Amino acid sequence: MKVEFSSLFNWHVKGEEMTTNCPSIMNEYLRLVVDHVNKERADFTEMVAMKEAEEKAETEAQEALKKGKSVEIRSIEGQMRSRSRSPRNLRPRQVKVRSPPPQKRDRTTRGAAQSSSKVTSLELDPKKDKTSPLAAQSSCKMISVERFEEILIPLRPGLQPSRLVPNLDVELTEILQEIDVDPANFRTLDYVFIPVHINGAHMVSIDGVGAETEVCLVLDSHMVAEPEDQDPVGTAVNAWYTKALKALLLVLDPTTKVPKDNKPVPVAHRGRVWHLFGRYVLRSKKTDKSPNAVQQHDTYNCGAYTIANAFCMAFGYDLECFKEQQLDK
Repeated sequence: MKVEFSSLFNWHVKGEEMTTNCPSIMNEYLRLVVDHVNKERADFTEMVAMKEAEEKAETEAQEALKKGKSVEIRSIEGQMRSRSRSPRNLRPRQVKVRSPPPQKRDRTTRGAAQSSSKVTSLELDPKKDKTSPLAAQSSCKMISVERFEEILIPLRPGLQPSRLVPNLDVELTEILQEIDVDPANFRTLDYVFIPVHINGAHMVSIDGVGAETEVCLVLDSHMVAEPEDQDPVGTAVNAWYTKALKALLLVLDPTTKVPKDNKPVPVAHRGRVWHLFGRYVLRSKKTDKSPNAVQQHDTYNCGAYTIANAFCMAFGYDLECFKEQQLDK
């Protein structure tokens, strides 16, 4: 994983658009991140389940040993009481009838069966007694670049901006079904990643839907706020995917509310609120209370930033744990 991931940043010529901005390459690298974090989660879930199964087996063995000792003690006490009630002196001419000698134990069959009835901790076979863990829930899912773009009406020359298909909810439902996400299992996920390709050249963002934290993240590493454009997320070229992100939330939960600029809402509505953060790199110019992220100042690292941000989000690292200069090394 480390070798494959580091190869994303190996280049020698600056100023050229990187192949990482190609949708197919982006999909593969993002899928690499998603598969890796899901594998780590599955391994951890299995480890926890195995530990719980071993602890349960050990507890049951100890209880069985205690129960066996208790039964044996009661049996010995019963024999002692029966002996104390038997006559000690035989009358004259009284014939003592001996009991027939006990049969020899068959050590191959009955003996083995009797010995196996006693449970000891040594008899527990972790391979046989291990409780098979439930299938681990995925931590992250992803929608490919090309698949998400199918919610757009194909552009004709001179037609701007991008427009969404009429039956958007139907298309989004089909997309979610393809990645096995529905309202029932949605909240078991950490993130749903959606890389977005703009104008065939610029990989601007990851639309990360954080199910457990109830936040939507639109990360554009190359976002610039000009005096005449204080809302880059709401511009014509970007507005389509923010609208689609809100529509996707409504498909998963029709009661969802996304307040503008994350302004406070009445207490009665707080349980339905999702916050949309989209101005991570603008620092003091942001108005939607977005946390900070690393800003891109070149024109060729869009794909590298997209994957680096996805990696940080998937594994719980701070989005500022790396610096811009590190992506060129």
